[in-house]
Amino acid sequence: MKMVHIIWALSVGGSESMLMDIVKEQSKTEKVHRIIVNNIISESPLKNINKRVHIHKIGQISGSRKNSHAHRIWLHRLK
Repeated sequence: MKMVHIIWALSVGGSESMLMDIVKEQSKTEKVHRIIVNNIISESPLKNINKRVHIHKIGQISGSRKNSHAHRIWLHRLK
């Protein structure tokens, strides 16, 4: 089964830490993809992600609506 998690930014915080724990457990048995929409990415959480987790960085500028539907394109590509 493929699991896809979409998060707007990746920094050090409560929701990000919780999602990291969920992804860590799911990646033991499933194919996990994580889509980071905005360009706000802290590299320290990425160091602890299992190598089986596929990270997709869209790189949308925070607050921009220019690529607001880019996550739909990524989801389509994962099928």
